[in-house]
Amino acid sequence: MVLSHRRAPLSLRERFAYTPGEIQESLGRLVRQGIATEAVIVSTCHRIEVYIVSAGPPDPGRLGQFLCDDRGMSWAAVQPFARALAGLEVAEHLFRVTAGLDSMVVGEAEVLGQVKAAYAAAKQAGSLGPQIDGLFRWAIHAGRRVRKETELRTVHRSIGTRAVEVASVHLGGLHGRTVLILGAGRVARAVAERARAEAARVVICRRTAARARPLAGQAGEAVPLARLSQELADADVLVCCAAAQNRLVHREQLRHAVAGRQGRPLLVVDLSVPRVVDLGARHLPGIELIDLEGLAGEEAGDDPALGPAIRDGLAIVNQETRAFGAWAAGRQAGAVIVALRRRVDEICALELERLLRRNRFLSRAEAREVLRRALAKVLHAPTAAAREAVASGDYELISSLNRIFGLKDNPGLGGVRQRSGAAPDV
Repeated sequence: MVLSHRRAPLSLRERFAYTPGEIQESLGRLVRQGIATEAVIVSTCHRIEVYIVSAGPPDPGRLGQFLCDDRGMSWAAVQPFARALAGLEVAEHLFRVTAGLDSMVVGEAEVLGQVKAAYAAAKQAGSLGPQIDGLFRWAIHAGRRVRKETELRTVHRSIGTRAVEVASVHLGGLHGRTVLILGAGRVARAVAERARAEAARVVICRRTAARARPLAGQAGEAVPLARLSQELADADVLVCCAAAQNRLVHREQLRHAVAGRQGRPLLVVDLSVPRVVDLGARHLPGIELIDLEGLAGEEAGDDPALGPAIRDGLAIVNQETRAFGAWAAGRQAGAVIVALRRRVDEICALELERLLRRNRFLSRAEAREVLRRALAKVLHAPTAAAREAVASGDYELISSLNRIFGLKDNPGLGGVRQRSGAAPDV
C-alpha cells in the first residue's frame, strides 16, 4: 500500500505519518490480527508505504481500513489517493524508491538509509520473515548498485539542499544571512551543510542547546527551543525539519517576531511531516511560508545533466527487478512443488503397504521404486504447470493445485520465499 507525494496531498500524508513507536506497535497488530504474516512500514516526509505478506491473496481493502482506523479516517475517502501493488510491481516500486528515483528530489541518498531503518524496525518488531527479508535485502542491494554504478554517486541532492536552494533564490543569495534550523536529524544536517557552503550563518535550535551543539559544530550556534522567539527576530530563514506530533512554531510567535524585524521579511520553510508551523502564519504580513507541497511547486525540474544518470539508474532497477522476479518465481514454484512431492511420497508409502500386504514376495525396495517411477511421470505435468502459474501470477491455478492435491495453502505471490542461498547482503 502506497501513499506518496505522487498522488496523496500533504494534508493527508501528515495524518498517516508514523513515529518509531507507532511503527513498532502497528507492525505487531498487523500480524496479530492476521492481516499479514510479515510486514514492514516505510514512513518518510514523502511517503507512507506498508509492505505485507498475507496467508492468501492480498486484500488491499482490509489493509487500507486497518490504517484508516488508526487515524480515525474512512478508507473510502483515502482510497483514491492510495496505490495497491502486488507481485513484481512491489519489487520494482521499492527498488526505485530505495535508489532515490521515486523521490521529489530525484537522486537523493537519504531514502536508502530510511529504507534500511524501516527494515531494521521490522526485524526488531518481529514482523520480518523470510519473504519480506528477501525483498528488502534485494532492494537495499539495488539501491546501493544505483549509487555506486551511476553518476548519482557524485550528486548530493536532498530535500534539505533543495530547501536551501529555494531560500537562496528568494533572498538573492545567502551570503552573510542567518539560517535558523529547527531540528537536528539527517535533513537538518543537509540544510546546515548546504547553508554553510553558501556562506550563511547557521543557528541550530532544539529542545536543549546541548542536543543542538553537535550539529552546530564550531562554525554554528546552538540554542534551546525556549529561545526560538528571540532567534526569529534575527533570522532571515527558518527551516523546520523536526519530528513532532504538534505545532512548534505558532502564529502569535511569528507575529511578534515580525513586529521586531523593522520590515525585514522572514522566509519560513517547513519540511516536517506532520507540519510543525501554524498554518495560519501564511496569512501574516512579512511572512512567506513554504511547505513540502510549495517546495515541489518551486522545483523547476531535474537537472538536465542528471538525465543519463537517471536513465542508467532505471536500467539497473529494471535489471534487478527481472533478476528478483526469476528468483522469487523459482523459489515459490519450488515451495509448491516440494509440498506436492511430499504429498505424493505419503501416497506412495500408503500404496506400498497395501501392495505388500497382497504380495509378500515383492521386496519393499522393488515396490517403492515401481511406484516412485510411475508417480514421477504423473507429476511431470502438474510440476510444469505450477512453475508457469507462479511465474505468470496465476492465483487461480495455484489455488486449484493446492485444492486438488489436498495441500496446505501456500503464500500468495505478493512476497518471496527464502532461497537456498541468501538474498543480497545488507
